[in-house]
Amino acid sequence: MTDERSQKRALSLRLKAEAYSLGFTLAGITSADPLLEDAERYGAWIREGRHGQMSYLERDFERRADPGRLLEGARSVLCLGIPHARPSREEPPPGHGRVAAYAWGRDYHNVLRKKLKKLVRIMSQELVPGSVARGFVDSGALLERAFSRRAGLGFIGKNTMLISRRWGSYFMLSAVLWTEALVEDTPAKPGCGSCRLCLDACPTGALDRPYQLDARRCLSYLTIEVRGERPEGSPKTGAGWVFGCDDCQTACPYNQQSWPAVPEAFQPGMGTGAGPSLSLEELGRMEEEEFRQRFEGTPLMRAKHAGMQRNARVLLEEQAEQGETAGDTRVSRDPTDQDA
Repeated sequence: MTDERSQKRALSLRLKAEAYSLGFTLAGITSADPLLEDAERYGAWIREGRHGQMSYLERDFERRADPGRLLEGARSVLCLGIPHARPSREEPPPGHGRVAAYAWGRDYHNVLRKKLKKLVRIMSQELVPGSVARGFVDSGALLERAFSRRAGLGFIGKNTMLISRRWGSYFMLSAVLWTEALVEDTPAKPGCGSCRLCLDACPTGALDRPYQLDARRCLSYLTIEVRGERPEGSPKTGAGWVFGCDDCQTACPYNQQSWPAVPEAFQPGMGTGAGPSLSLEELGRMEEEEFRQRFEGTPLMRAKHAGMQRNARVLLEEQAEQGETAGDTRVSRDPTDQDA
Protein backbone atom coordinates (compact mmCIF):
# COMPACT_ATOMS: atom_id res chain seq x y z
CA MET A 1 0.00 0.00 0.00
CA THR A 2 1.44 3.36 -1.02
CA ASP A 3 1.95 6.16 1.47
CA GLU A 4 -0.79 8.16 -0.24
CA ARG A 5 -3.20 5.26 -0.03
CA SER A 6 -2.30 4.72 3.62
CA GLN A 7 -2.88 8.36 4.39
CA LYS A 8 -6.27 8.31 2.65
CA ARG A 9 -7.25 5.20 4.57
CA ALA A 10 -6.19 6.70 7.90
CA LEU A 11 -8.09 9.89 7.13
CA SER A 12 -11.18 7.92 6.12
CA LEU A 13 -11.14 5.89 9.33
CA ARG A 14 -10.63 8.99 11.44
CA LEU A 15 -13.52 10.73 9.71
CA LYS A 16 -15.87 7.80 10.35
CA ALA A 17 -14.77 7.67 13.99
CA GLU A 18 -15.66 11.34 14.35
CA ALA A 19 -19.08 10.67 12.81
CA TYR A 20 -19.74 7.76 15.17
CA SER A 21 -18.74 9.91 18.14
CA LEU A 22 -21.45 12.40 17.15
CA GLY A 23 -24.10 9.68 17.30
CA PHE A 24 -24.33 8.45 13.72
CA THR A 25 -24.82 4.69 13.39
CA LEU A 26 -24.06 4.41 9.67
CA ALA A 27 -21.12 6.04 7.88
CA GLY A 28 -19.85 5.30 4.39
CA ILE A 29 -17.75 7.03 1.77
CA THR A 30 -18.10 7.34 -1.98
CA SER A 31 -16.60 9.56 -4.65
CA ALA A 32 -18.14 12.83 -5.80
CA ASP A 33 -18.55 11.47 -9.33
CA PRO A 34 -22.03 12.19 -10.75
CA LEU A 35 -24.78 9.56 -10.49
CA LEU A 36 -25.66 9.40 -14.17
CA GLU A 37 -28.14 6.49 -14.13
CA ASP A 38 -29.87 7.74 -10.99
CA ALA A 39 -30.18 11.21 -12.52
CA GLU A 40 -31.83 9.70 -15.58
CA ARG A 41 -34.33 7.74 -13.47
CA TYR A 42 -35.07 10.77 -11.33
CA GLY A 43 -35.68 12.91 -14.40
CA ALA A 44 -38.09 10.33 -15.82
CA TRP A 45 -39.97 10.25 -12.50
CA ILE A 46 -40.35 14.03 -12.61
CA ARG A 47 -41.46 14.04 -16.25
CA GLU A 48 -44.16 11.48 -15.46
CA GLY A 49 -45.54 13.84 -12.82
CA ARG A 50 -45.22 11.27 -10.06
CA HIS A 51 -43.91 13.94 -7.67
CA GLY A 52 -47.35 15.59 -7.51
CA GLN A 53 -47.37 19.16 -6.17
CA MET A 54 -43.75 19.06 -4.99
CA SER A 55 -42.56 21.49 -7.64
CA TYR A 56 -39.37 22.22 -5.69
CA LEU A 57 -38.14 18.78 -6.79
CA GLU A 58 -38.15 19.98 -10.39
CA ARG A 59 -35.72 22.85 -9.85
CA ASP A 60 -32.19 22.10 -11.06
CA PHE A 61 -32.77 18.41 -10.53
CA GLU A 62 -29.56 17.60 -12.43
CA ARG A 63 -27.58 19.16 -9.57
CA ARG A 64 -28.90 16.56 -7.13
CA ALA A 65 -26.80 13.88 -8.80
CA ASP A 66 -23.62 15.95 -9.22
CA PRO A 67 -21.79 17.00 -6.02
CA GLY A 68 -19.37 19.11 -8.08
CA ARG A 69 -22.25 21.49 -8.84
CA LEU A 70 -23.03 21.81 -5.14
CA LEU A 71 -19.47 22.24 -3.86
CA GLU A 72 -16.70 23.37 -6.17
CA GLY A 73 -13.81 20.92 -6.03
CA ALA A 74 -15.79 18.20 -4.24
CA ARG A 75 -13.95 14.86 -4.32
CA SER A 76 -15.71 12.75 -1.70
CA VAL A 77 -19.16 12.24 -0.18
CA LEU A 78 -19.53 11.05 3.40
CA CYS A 79 -22.98 9.46 3.78
CA LEU A 80 -24.49 9.14 7.25
CA GLY A 81 -27.46 7.47 8.91
CA ILE A 82 -28.96 7.95 12.37
CA PRO A 83 -31.84 5.84 13.76
CA HIS A 84 -35.27 7.02 14.80
CA ALA A 85 -37.90 5.21 16.84
CA ARG A 86 -39.47 2.02 15.53
CA PRO A 87 -43.17 2.23 14.63
CA SER A 88 -45.71 0.87 17.06
CA ARG A 89 -47.73 -2.15 15.94
CA GLU A 90 -50.50 -1.39 18.42
CA GLU A 91 -53.81 -0.09 17.15
CA PRO A 92 -54.39 3.55 18.16
CA PRO A 93 -57.28 4.29 20.55
CA PRO A 94 -60.66 5.05 18.95
CA GLY A 95 -60.77 8.57 17.55
CA HIS A 96 -56.98 8.80 17.23
CA GLY A 97 -54.76 8.99 14.15
CA ARG A 98 -51.38 7.35 13.64
CA VAL A 99 -48.20 9.43 13.38
CA ALA A 100 -45.15 8.15 11.44
CA ALA A 101 -42.39 7.05 13.83
CA TYR A 102 -39.77 9.48 12.54
CA ALA A 103 -42.01 12.34 13.75
CA TRP A 104 -42.33 11.19 17.37
CA GLY A 105 -39.24 13.13 18.42
CA ARG A 106 -37.68 16.44 17.48
CA ASP A 107 -37.39 17.69 13.91
CA TYR A 108 -34.47 15.73 12.49
CA HIS A 109 -33.47 18.59 10.19
CA ASN A 110 -32.56 20.73 13.18
CA VAL A 111 -30.87 17.91 15.08
CA LEU A 112 -28.80 16.72 12.13
CA ARG A 113 -27.79 20.21 11.00
CA LYS A 114 -26.19 20.81 14.40
CA LYS A 115 -24.28 17.54 14.16
CA LEU A 116 -23.17 18.23 10.59
CA LYS A 117 -22.02 21.72 11.56
CA LYS A 118 -19.72 20.17 14.18
CA LEU A 119 -18.49 17.55 11.74
CA VAL A 120 -17.79 20.11 9.00
CA ARG A 121 -15.74 22.17 11.47
CA ILE A 122 -13.70 19.10 12.44
CA MET A 123 -13.10 18.20 8.79
CA SER A 124 -12.09 21.67 7.58
CA GLN A 125 -10.21 22.86 10.67
CA GLU A 126 -8.78 19.79 12.39
CA LEU A 127 -8.49 16.89 9.96
CA VAL A 128 -7.38 18.90 6.91
CA PRO A 129 -7.07 22.61 7.74
CA GLY A 130 -8.03 24.78 4.80
CA SER A 131 -10.18 22.14 3.12
CA VAL A 132 -13.86 22.81 2.38
CA ALA A 133 -16.83 20.69 3.46
CA ARG A 134 -20.56 21.20 3.13
CA GLY A 135 -23.33 19.28 4.89
CA PHE A 136 -26.75 18.29 3.54
CA VAL A 137 -29.90 17.09 5.25
CA ASP A 138 -32.68 15.91 2.91
CA SER A 139 -34.01 19.43 2.33
CA GLY A 140 -30.81 20.09 0.35
CA ALA A 141 -30.44 19.32 -3.34
CA LEU A 142 -28.70 15.93 -3.15
CA LEU A 143 -29.81 12.39 -4.01
CA GLU A 144 -28.88 11.13 -0.55
CA ARG A 145 -30.36 7.63 -0.89
CA ALA A 146 -28.54 6.99 -4.15
CA PHE A 147 -25.21 8.26 -2.81
CA SER A 148 -25.75 6.26 0.39
CA ARG A 149 -26.25 3.10 -1.66
CA ARG A 150 -23.00 3.76 -3.53
CA ALA A 151 -21.28 4.44 -0.20
CA GLY A 152 -22.35 1.02 1.08
CA LEU A 153 -24.85 2.10 3.74
CA GLY A 154 -27.56 -0.09 2.26
CA PHE A 155 -29.49 -1.00 -0.87
CA ILE A 156 -32.57 0.67 -2.35
CA GLY A 157 -35.62 -1.45 -1.59
CA LYS A 158 -38.70 -1.99 -3.71
CA ASN A 159 -40.40 0.62 -1.50
CA THR A 160 -37.70 3.12 -2.63
CA MET A 161 -36.26 3.32 0.91
CA LEU A 162 -32.58 2.80 1.74
CA ILE A 163 -32.30 -0.50 3.64
CA SER A 164 -29.35 -1.59 5.74
CA ARG A 165 -28.94 -5.36 5.78
CA ARG A 166 -28.06 -5.19 9.46
CA TRP A 167 -30.36 -2.47 10.75
CA GLY A 168 -33.25 -2.05 8.31
CA SER A 169 -34.60 1.31 7.12
CA TYR A 170 -35.68 3.32 10.17
CA PHE A 171 -32.98 5.93 9.59
CA MET A 172 -32.66 9.60 8.79
CA LEU A 173 -29.99 10.26 6.17
CA SER A 174 -27.57 13.12 5.68
CA ALA A 175 -24.32 13.69 3.81
CA VAL A 176 -21.19 15.84 3.75
CA LEU A 177 -19.33 16.83 0.59
CA TRP A 178 -15.58 17.32 0.98
CA THR A 179 -12.75 18.59 -1.19
CA GLU A 180 -10.46 15.79 0.07
CA ALA A 181 -10.09 12.40 -1.63
CA LEU A 182 -10.87 9.40 0.58
CA VAL A 183 -10.98 5.61 0.36
CA GLU A 184 -14.35 4.62 -1.08
CA ASP A 185 -16.55 1.92 0.40
CA THR A 186 -18.07 -0.88 -1.68
CA PRO A 187 -21.57 -0.14 -3.03
CA ALA A 188 -24.37 -2.19 -1.50
CA LYS A 189 -25.81 -5.07 -3.50
CA PRO A 190 -29.58 -5.49 -4.06
CA GLY A 191 -31.30 -7.33 -1.24
CA CYS A 192 -35.03 -7.63 -1.97
CA GLY A 193 -34.96 -10.73 -4.16
CA SER A 194 -38.50 -11.89 -4.96
CA CYS A 195 -40.01 -10.33 -1.81
CA ARG A 196 -42.92 -7.94 -2.40
CA LEU A 197 -44.27 -7.53 1.13
CA CYS A 198 -43.83 -3.75 1.05
CA LEU A 199 -45.72 -3.45 -2.23
CA ASP A 200 -48.62 -5.49 -0.87
CA ALA A 201 -48.66 -3.55 2.42
CA CYS A 202 -49.07 -0.09 0.84
CA PRO A 203 -52.66 0.88 1.75
CA THR A 204 -53.20 3.12 -1.29
CA GLY A 205 -51.31 1.39 -4.11
CA ALA A 206 -48.68 4.14 -4.26
CA LEU A 207 -46.01 1.47 -4.84
CA ASP A 208 -47.56 0.46 -8.13
CA ARG A 209 -44.42 -1.32 -9.28
CA PRO A 210 -41.11 -2.32 -7.68
CA TYR A 211 -38.72 0.57 -6.98
CA GLN A 212 -41.32 3.11 -8.12
CA LEU A 213 -43.41 5.39 -5.92
CA ASP A 214 -46.31 7.48 -7.16
CA ALA A 215 -46.29 10.28 -4.58
CA ARG A 216 -49.77 11.35 -5.65
CA ARG A 217 -51.15 8.23 -3.94
CA CYS A 218 -48.69 8.10 -1.03
CA LEU A 219 -50.12 8.90 2.41
CA SER A 220 -46.92 10.64 3.48
CA TYR A 221 -47.33 13.01 0.54
CA LEU A 222 -51.09 13.46 1.00
CA THR A 223 -50.88 14.16 4.74
CA ILE A 224 -47.68 16.24 4.78
CA GLU A 225 -46.86 17.85 1.43
CA VAL A 226 -50.27 18.71 -0.06
CA ARG A 227 -51.50 22.23 0.68
CA GLY A 228 -55.19 23.05 0.86
CA GLU A 229 -57.75 20.34 0.21
CA ARG A 230 -56.59 16.96 -0.96
CA PRO A 231 -56.71 16.58 -4.76
CA GLU A 232 -59.91 15.15 -6.19
CA GLY A 233 -59.68 11.40 -6.56
CA SER A 234 -57.09 10.98 -3.81
CA PRO A 235 -57.21 7.57 -2.12
CA LYS A 236 -58.66 7.10 1.33
CA THR A 237 -56.29 7.81 4.20
CA GLY A 238 -56.27 4.10 5.04
CA ALA A 239 -55.02 2.42 8.22
CA GLY A 240 -55.71 5.53 10.30
CA TRP A 241 -52.71 7.67 9.34
CA VAL A 242 -53.00 11.37 10.24
CA PHE A 243 -49.33 12.23 9.55
CA GLY A 244 -47.13 10.14 7.28
CA CYS A 245 -47.21 6.36 6.93
CA ASP A 246 -44.92 3.48 7.99
CA ASP A 247 -46.79 0.53 6.45
CA CYS A 248 -44.30 -0.31 3.70
CA GLN A 249 -41.45 -0.27 6.22
CA THR A 250 -43.12 -2.30 8.98
CA ALA A 251 -43.77 -5.03 6.41
CA CYS A 252 -40.08 -5.28 5.47
CA PRO A 253 -38.25 -8.35 6.87
CA TYR A 254 -35.09 -6.30 7.40
CA ASN A 255 -37.00 -4.21 9.95
CA GLN A 256 -37.77 -7.26 12.12
CA GLN A 257 -34.17 -7.42 13.34
CA SER A 258 -32.49 -5.93 16.41
CA TRP A 259 -32.29 -2.15 16.45
CA PRO A 260 -29.55 0.29 17.48
CA ALA A 261 -30.03 2.73 20.34
CA VAL A 262 -32.16 5.70 19.35
CA PRO A 263 -30.76 9.15 20.25
CA GLU A 264 -32.67 10.97 22.98
CA ALA A 265 -33.86 13.66 20.56
CA PHE A 266 -35.81 11.07 18.57
CA GLN A 267 -37.33 9.20 21.51
CA PRO A 268 -41.14 9.17 21.79
CA GLY A 269 -42.23 12.02 24.01
CA MET A 270 -39.46 14.38 22.91
CA GLY A 271 -41.83 15.71 20.26
CA THR A 272 -43.94 17.64 22.78
CA GLY A 273 -46.71 15.09 22.63
CA ALA A 274 -46.36 13.98 18.99
CA GLY A 275 -46.28 10.29 19.86
CA PRO A 276 -47.64 7.13 18.20
CA SER A 277 -51.12 8.64 17.84
CA LEU A 278 -53.02 11.91 18.17
CA SER A 279 -56.61 12.65 19.20
CA LEU A 280 -58.42 13.75 16.06
CA GLU A 281 -61.10 15.72 17.91
CA GLU A 282 -58.48 17.57 19.96
CA LEU A 283 -56.43 18.26 16.86
CA GLY A 284 -59.47 19.60 15.03
CA ARG A 285 -60.26 22.03 17.85
CA MET A 286 -56.76 23.47 18.19
CA GLU A 287 -56.23 27.13 17.44
CA GLU A 288 -53.15 27.90 15.38
CA GLU A 289 -51.22 29.38 18.32
CA GLU A 290 -51.90 26.31 20.48
CA PHE A 291 -50.80 24.07 17.63
CA ARG A 292 -47.57 26.02 17.25
CA GLN A 293 -46.80 25.94 20.96
CA ARG A 294 -47.38 22.20 21.18
CA PHE A 295 -45.60 21.08 18.03
CA GLU A 296 -42.91 23.73 17.46
CA GLY A 297 -39.62 21.99 16.70
CA THR A 298 -41.27 18.74 15.55
CA PRO A 299 -41.83 17.36 12.03
CA LEU A 300 -45.57 18.06 12.34
CA MET A 301 -44.88 21.71 11.59
CA ARG A 302 -44.15 20.66 8.01
CA ALA A 303 -47.86 19.95 7.45
CA LYS A 304 -48.80 23.21 9.18
CA HIS A 305 -51.86 23.85 11.32
CA ALA A 306 -54.25 23.90 8.35
CA GLY A 307 -52.87 20.66 6.94
CA MET A 308 -53.15 18.77 10.23
CA GLN A 309 -56.71 20.00 10.77
CA ARG A 310 -57.59 18.84 7.26
CA ASN A 311 -56.02 15.46 7.96
CA ALA A 312 -57.98 15.11 11.19
CA ARG A 313 -61.25 16.03 9.45
CA VAL A 314 -60.67 13.62 6.55
CA LEU A 315 -59.76 10.77 8.88
CA LEU A 316 -62.76 11.40 11.16
CA GLU A 317 -65.04 11.34 8.11
CA GLU A 318 -63.50 8.07 6.95
CA GLN A 319 -63.84 6.50 10.38
CA ALA A 320 -67.49 7.60 10.51
CA GLU A 321 -68.11 6.03 7.09
CA GLN A 322 -66.50 2.81 8.23
CA GLY A 323 -68.70 2.80 11.33
CA GLU A 324 -71.83 3.37 9.27
CA THR A 325 -70.85 0.57 6.90
CA ALA A 326 -70.29 -1.79 9.80
CA GLY A 327 -73.64 -0.77 11.29
CA ASP A 328 -75.46 -1.28 7.99
CA THR A 329 -73.97 -4.77 7.73
CA ARG A 330 -75.25 -5.73 11.17
CA VAL A 331 -78.74 -4.34 10.54
CA SER A 332 -79.08 -6.08 7.20
CA ARG A 333 -78.73 -9.54 8.72
CA ASP A 334 -81.78 -11.77 8.96
CA PRO A 335 -82.99 -11.42 12.58
CA THR A 336 -83.77 -15.14 12.63
CA ASP A 337 -80.11 -15.98 11.94
CA GLN A 338 -78.85 -17.63 15.14
CA ASP A 339 -75.25 -16.65 14.37
CA ALA A 340 -76.04 -12.94 14.16
